[in-house]
Amino acid sequence: MDITLGFLSGEQGPIDYYEARVAHLVRMVGEMNRVANLTGAEPDGAQDPANKDTALKVAHSALRQAS
Repeated sequence: MDITLGFLSGEQGPIDYYEARVAHLVRMVGEMNRVANLTGAEPDGAQDPANKDTALKVAHSALRQAS
């Protein structure tokens, strides 16, 4: 099992300082996503090529609507 996915699911706990930092990041990103979904926040135009990919943005929007 991928350790990061284990942190996300709660099936894996960190075993050292470095894994604890990764687990904390996983929780932080999960919380940010949860809040964004609850508030209906729209993805912003961050300086990333993925944000310029119209097909990807449409697919992402459809996934957000489905959840």
